[in-house]
Amino acid sequence: PSLSEAFSAVEIEAAAFGLPLYLTPHHGSEMILEDGKNGRLLPWDSAGIAATIARDLDSGAIRFTSGGTGQAISLAESKRLWMHHISEMSEATFEEHSQPAVPVSIPAAGPKKPSLLLIGHTYMIDVNREKALALSDHFEVTVATSDSHDWLVLGKPFADEISSLHHGRYRLHRLKRFPKTQEFTKFILRGLPRLFRELRPDYILVENEPWSLLRWQARALAFMYCRDSVFCEFTWENVARRGFKGHILQWVYRATAVTSDLVIAGNQGAKTLLVKAGISPQKILVTGQLGIREDHFPTATIEQKQSWRTSLGWPEDALVIGFCGRLVPEKGILFLYAAAARLHRSFPKIRLAYLGSGPLETTLLENDTTAGILKILPPVPHLEVGNFLNKLDIFVLPSIPLETPSQVWEEQFGHVLIEAIVAGALTLGSDSGAIPEILADPEVTFQHSNLDALEKNLHRWVQSPSEITEKANRQKHDCLLAWSFDVLAARYATFLKFPPLHSTSTDSKS
Repeated sequence: PSLSEAFSAVEIEAAAFGLPLYLTPHHGSEMILEDGKNGRLLPWDSAGIAATIARDLDSGAIRFTSGGTGQAISLAESKRLWMHHISEMSEATFEEHSQPAVPVSIPAAGPKKPSLLLIGHTYMIDVNREKALALSDHFEVTVATSDSHDWLVLGKPFADEISSLHHGRYRLHRLKRFPKTQEFTKFILRGLPRLFRELRPDYILVENEPWSLLRWQARALAFMYCRDSVFCEFTWENVARRGFKGHILQWVYRATAVTSDLVIAGNQGAKTLLVKAGISPQKILVTGQLGIREDHFPTATIEQKQSWRTSLGWPEDALVIGFCGRLVPEKGILFLYAAAARLHRSFPKIRLAYLGSGPLETTLLENDTTAGILKILPPVPHLEVGNFLNKLDIFVLPSIPLETPSQVWEEQFGHVLIEAIVAGALTLGSDSGAIPEILADPEVTFQHSNLDALEKNLHRWVQSPSEITEKANRQKHDCLLAWSFDVLAARYATFLKFPPLHSTSTDSKS
């Protein structure tokens, strides 16, 4: 209730906490308060102040809150705005003294978007750069990724083109890797130092594990050239390593804790490891690395589904359960086959389709000689996976934890889950790793490594085909709200620009 102010900093501080403002008119209040939106303009007299506040108490406009975060201008954005104004004034002064004044119409320029350097091998692939496209709504984006020379995918040379939709939306730099390995954590990028020197971005996002050479190359370059930048990294790792390697990685994580401004964890397990290493929970966002585009995974028509089934020698009304991925034990596909074979006795229309390859292929086909319900289809390029997923009635990801003396692993996200959902298949998954976080529905999850639990869950759906369709539609609706590229990019941008300093946890769907 000030009588005289030049500009009240405490008011924008209060607004940043999400508090409603009740201000008497004073110098600067017109820049901070929008009457009726983020608060009320108060009269000068005490009775009028009391009456205004009383009305809002009675109407419920003022109510108890457990706290929240609004949005106030950041120091970095304030600096950019000041530099923009100074530049405009300097140009105007120069023109005023250089030539006669001529009345012109100059469109108002908005504040410049902050710059983001996005680094990771993931962005070799065109479809994954949909994320860079979505981020370009919030940042001036530069993508640094490895070149595709000598890179093999499915045993074939990898070729990548940039979509016409992406032209001009972000800058792409394909840099040579050293050494020329396809092990994602064991190379650095030539030419990355030059990018750091030239760009000096406001934000740096490195998407690789904490122990990767590329992560530490980027961290060193940020220290040398971009000390004012916000350094953020993304990690999937959700299971603590064992033995000597695990001991070494504990120190790597501790070093990460003191050299990262912010961290994005691909799942809750990754967040747990980061917090254990000493990273404040307030500096961690839990969300996925990549989103989904609906038009990449179109739903098939009934006729297309029937034609596909008959092409495989199945009845056109077969109820098809499917899996897509590596044919390895930790994916739980032996359990899935056993559950489907059991159900086939009561539901003879059930068939099973696997898309992928791996060491279990021979075992699976040998087991199926009696039932004859399984087809194993060869791997296809990523953008063709949707043409398999949209033919399924039910997709299952039955992953189980991998625990050996040299290896530990649990499902870190299971991107195929959201792909299957958007393609229109009812999607089920085990409770291993991050699967329950993505499905977020106990009706479609089951205990891993438990054949009876898997069979019971499948039985619940195959006995009621109408419920399969109804549930699949609800899953698709929720999935697009949570995991579209635009939603994911907005989540990243909000976290980077306005990290939740006053909350104790993050929610990937908030």
